[in-house]
Amino acid sequence: MTPAEDRAVWVLRQLKQHGLKLTLPRLAIVRCLAGARAPVSIRHLAVSPGIREQCDPATIYRTLMCLVELRVARELRLTNRSSHFVLTPLGAAHDYLICEGCGRITELPCEGELHDLEKRFAKNHGFEARRHQFEVYGICDLCRAESKRASEPNSGCVCCQPSFLAT
Repeated sequence: MTPAEDRAVWVLRQLKQHGLKLTLPRLAIVRCLAGARAPVSIRHLAVSPGIREQCDPATIYRTLMCLVELRVARELRLTNRSSHFVLTPLGAAHDYLICEGCGRITELPCEGELHDLEKRFAKNHGFEARRHQFEVYGICDLCRAESKRASEPNSGCVCCQPSFLAT
């Protein structure tokens, strides 16, 4: 089985264990989320093959909220943008940098400094960590560069020319 198939099977088992029906729309949404390489929006799901023929946006939203409530999916809320969703299989950490300017989402490596920090915090407080969520909201390098360009005087504008300003 592929990793995407493993994730889908895990979610479908969780749905069954909680007494929920495995409807065609739910199956299609779970498969799409399981195969995604990054968090996806409702809009992305709504136009995906296999989903657009079976589901309206309300069904997609209700299914996603059900998955979030069961803790098998996570919602990333972008400021002034739509939410994005990602599956959260047990033991798999998904940590992100989220740009408030353009909405770009960058996944952070699961291992390394953040993982070590989580272990240290848990140990120092006598706590058994089972999962975590880490999201850093800010402005990406591309948006910062665009903002800087936008704030510079327009070199093509006569009124912004140094010779015009001196008069």
